Amino acid sequence: MSCVECQMAEHDECSTYYCKCPECIEKDLVECYRSTISVGGVKEIAEIKLAEFASSGVGVSIARLGDRPHTITEVVRKDYEEHLGTLVTTKESFEIDGEQVNKFYTTRTYLVEKFYTKDDSGLVTPTALCMAVNQGGELKVKQVSKTSQKSKKEYFVYEQA
Repeated sequence: MSCVECQMAEHDECSTYYCKCPECIEKDLVECYRSTISVGGVKEIAEIKLAEFASSGVGVSIARLGDRPHTITEVVRKDYEEHLGTLVTTKESFEIDGEQVNKFYTTRTYLVEKFYTKDDSGLVTPTALCMAVNQGGELKVKQVSKTSQKSKKEYFVYEQA
């Protein structure tokens, strides 16, 4: 799917639109959430409606799982702002706020780095663990809170469950 005028293309994995029109490339705008339209030879961004950007309801923060064991069956890259993130699907469903949920997102660096690496140029690639899970493997883990010796800050790690 693409627009002939601005060559707007849909990214297969996340359905986000990446605009390749010269104005956006020149301004280093990576994502345009609406297609551009041509009016009298001038490109304008179509009116944005808040309702079109309502939460899809897919997933809740992985922090809501606490230390409950869970089996990860799928890992998808899900960035938030400038932070690398993941959306994991679990074999089990958990009751969160009265709803059954089996999709959890996180940008917690230690957890995300288990599934994706980012090199110095910014290229993000899935790890062997991510590929193994996405090829039908099941990873049974739980989150464990640790405290940094140096900064005394709390962080989370996965441990085999």
